[in-house]
Amino acid sequence: METQQTEQTKKCSACGENILKSAKKCKHCQADLRSWINRHPIMALILIIIGIGFFPILMAGLSSNTSQSKNQADTQETVKTEELKSVPLDEQLTKQIATISTFKGDDYRGSIEKINSEVLLITFWSSLTKQAKSNSDAKVNKLGKDLETKLIQFQIKEFPKMRADYGKLVGKTLWEHDVDVTISGSGNSIIEFSGGVFAANKNIKDAQTAIQDMLKQLRFDKANYRWYSGADEYDYYSIESKKDNEISIN
Repeated sequence: METQQTEQTKKCSACGENILKSAKKCKHCQADLRSWINRHPIMALILIIIGIGFFPILMAGLSSNTSQSKNQADTQETVKTEELKSVPLDEQLTKQIATISTFKGDDYRGSIEKINSEVLLITFWSSLTKQAKSNSDAKVNKLGKDLETKLIQFQIKEFPKMRADYGKLVGKTLWEHDVDVTISGSGNSIIEFSGGVFAANKNIKDAQTAIQDMLKQLRFDKANYRWYSGADEYDYYSIESKKDNEISIN
């Protein structure tokens, strides 16, 4: 004679009645017993992406005492030194030309904090270039053009690598939530998200709104959304980003 195993029970968090542990809804009060993530998948996704993309910058701005990686600290120190001290512009330019010439991009891979540090550094160099090119001093003007040339070459090389690393890092996190992330296109310019959560148009719109600024900072051209990997139909957003060879302080 076979013995049927009785499934374990638990108390409903809403009404206190006994229910099966595996129940997703209380049969007594109809309360939804799923986890917050399962009840609000798109909000969870957005919070994950926003947290990855913007929390490090926010924390860096609020607290200079926060423990940071050496590379991030070095970058912020460079910016602070040049912005807060009255260093002659020609000396700043000479120093930054040397810095960009010896920059090791691989040291800025592996975390969103490091990617953000490199973006901030590019913004600083762009601002310095603009300032120098509009200066009436011939020496400063020439140094500005020299930095501009190096910065253009730097951006063409670095932005594709930054986009690839961003896709890898975000994909590693979202994989746990059944969302695949892939990078494709010329210069790694397209990011694609695939997951059942994107079967709903509203979820696609909400996700794109949440990550639009970060994708634009990294100069992605396009974001694709499929509800499963390999689906023939998909939604996409074109992103009006600067080209990798364009210098911009925005």
